[in-house]
Amino acid sequence: MLKYTYTIIIIVLVQSCSYLPSLPSVEDIDAFLPDAHQDSLKQGSVISNKSVDKLQLEMTKQEVLTLLGSPSIIDPFHNNEWNYINNSFFPPGENVYFRLRLVFKGDSLKEIDKSKLGSIPDEDILIKGSKIEAEINTNSWYEFW
Repeated sequence: MLKYTYTIIIIVLVQSCSYLPSLPSVEDIDAFLPDAHQDSLKQGSVISNKSVDKLQLEMTKQEVLTLLGSPSIIDPFHNNEWNYINNSFFPPGENVYFRLRLVFKGDSLKEIDKSKLGSIPDEDILIKGSKIEAEINTNSWYEFW
């Protein structure tokens, strides 16, 4: 008799599980969760369009250093080639990539390769962060006080 009682209880419990409402999907749960924080990843040289436009052939290495700052890469096997590279990522999906290649002969600039330069964003964006972050910092209420 006890065996039949346990069997009936187990059958009732198993059957009651089929009446549970369906669980929400992962997409439904993600809609209510906040986005994960992603920090900006800033890598490389910070140069501006104004400084690149001021570059001229026959400039000395010291003049280029004064204008653009230290290069990202000076290849030990090619001492006369300087590369200014930036590969940065900002959370809303903004990616910044550019490469400026300068070739020297002796102490004077002989070649300016802007082929992979693309469009350089403002210096504020590369230093502070994304465009959104730069806009927030310039339109803050505390600057009024």
